[in-house]
Amino acid sequence: MAIVEYRQQPFEVPNVFAAVEVKFPGDWVKKEQLRDYVDLMRSDDKVAVLRVPEDCTDLVPGDGRTRLSVPSLGGRRNN
Repeated sequence: MAIVEYRQQPFEVPNVFAAVEVKFPGDWVKKEQLRDYVDLMRSDDKVAVLRVPEDCTDLVPGDGRTRLSVPSLGGRRNN
């Protein structure tokens, strides 16, 4: 996933705030993959890894806590 700095500017490396590799359970980060991102971005300051769900919540898998439910916004969507 690429996050741009300014939406109205061209989608080019100088305008990319960060390149984020999203990893799900069972999907492993490979050194070559991250090296390719660093080469593409021309900086390791603009490369990040987001591990789902570990980096998305304050929960630790298997710690026995339950997830908070998200309340419904209610209503129906009209198509």
